[in-house]
Amino acid sequence: MRRRIVILLGVLCFSSLLLAQSCHSGSSATKHENSAVAKAEADSIEVQAQTKCPVMGNDVDRSVFTIWAGDDKHSAKKVYFCCPMCIEKFKSNPAKCIAKLENMKQPLENAVIEQQSE
Repeated sequence: MRRRIVILLGVLCFSSLLLAQSCHSGSSATKHENSAVAKAEADSIEVQAQTKCPVMGNDVDRSVFTIWAGDDKHSAKKVYFCCPMCIEKFKSNPAKCIAKLENMKQPLENAVIEQQSE
């Protein structure tokens, strides 16, 4: 009998501790969790990179790319492809491929073109 009372008291203490914890967690803990989630979402937005090939639409191989000099609307960009053959197709009509990337909401990575002195 005594053992049952001790167990019952332990369960009641544990339950009241959990109840008190849940009452206080609604304020500052939730705000902290929400700000952590918002920061993680902001970080993931900043880290976005091109994932689709502008020629075939396949996933890109980050080791296969070219530097495109840009045009009137765009500065120089680093453009990734799924395979080396797509680079040649891109070079034949870069404006069409860039438009395709923009339609697919694919971010383009800025590139720096160094001028060689003669």
